[in-house]
Amino acid sequence: MSAYLVIDIAISNPENFKEYENKIFDVMAHFGGRPIVHDSSVTTMEGDWQPKRLVILEFPNKPSIEAFYNSKMYEPLKKIRWANSTGKAIVVEGL
Repeated sequence: MSAYLVIDIAISNPENFKEYENKIFDVMAHFGGRPIVHDSSVTTMEGDWQPKRLVILEFPNKPSIEAFYNSKMYEPLKKIRWANSTGKAIVVEGL
């Protein structure tokens, strides 16, 4: 069953964040992941959630997301992301 990594991210240093953006897709693909949503102009329909940039990544299952997130391949990219952005992320299963 597919699983999704849902991310709300605010980029504080776009220039330095480009290194992350240039490398993340290859690492994600190694674990079967692919981007399906990337939107900086989200429309809020209810509540007060105002994402800065909403990203949804699809993976084959939750263990694939955990393997990606905890991998040695992703570790240096996490450090770049943490230094140049703030965010929130959740993992959900598809139907």
